Amino acid sequence: MRSLLVFFAAVVVGGYAMDSTSITMIESEPLYGDTFDQSVYGRDIIFLFWDSTVTSARLYKTSKWDMLATEKDKWVRSRNVTVAEVDCAHRRNRKWCKNFVAFDISELSYPIVAYSINNEPYKHYTDSMEYPALTKLLFEYFERSCVYNAMRCTEEEIAWVEAWRNLTIPEQLQVHRTINEATNESIREFEQYVYRVKTEVRRQQSELQHLVDAQDAKAVLLNQVISENDSEEVQRAMDEL
Repeated sequence: MRSLLVFFAAVVVGGYAMDSTSITMIESEPLYGDTFDQSVYGRDIIFLFWDSTVTSARLYKTSKWDMLATEKDKWVRSRNVTVAEVDCAHRRNRKWCKNFVAFDISELSYPIVAYSINNEPYKHYTDSMEYPALTKLLFEYFERSCVYNAMRCTEEEIAWVEAWRNLTIPEQLQVHRTINEATNESIREFEQYVYRVKTEVRRQQSELQHLVDAQDAKAVLLNQVISENDSEEVQRAMDEL
């Protein structure tokens, strides 16, 4: 859902003044206990436990938390992160909130934040609930591309990125093409190697089959020669062997 909030003066979010006179707020996605698992499966998500009957929690959700949902793409560019909320005063959520399995929230005060990426177990966020701290969490935890977050880079990746950033756009495109061509060439070489191996295996398999057929034929002939002898003599010879 979207709601249009119009401000005729500077708006303060988490202690920071915003000069814009109007902003379209995107509400955080509501989640419900009876469909929670199906709704969040496979999603990178951060969500708020709150109580809509408490004025301070309601103000927090509709200002700082919904602002986080509105601006999440400013802080995480490489992934699709869902900013959601669970109203623990809602009839569908009361029991579920009390029995949240990832960590016990029964003795905690609202609002409470949980987050997860790649279906990892939910973590309990315990730092500042102010807006700048929340954006820091979004960036540091969910932004996994080292192009946007150097904390996620190896030293080698940092060197690559710095070198590429010093190139012109045509040079970047040419390097990208060269990398892809080298990859495709490696794939072609491997496919050719596999073809050669398969061809050689088939050749050796055919040779082996001819050998087996010839040996089996000799064995059948010899068995017929042996069968011409007295059976008792054959048995005694077998026992001696």
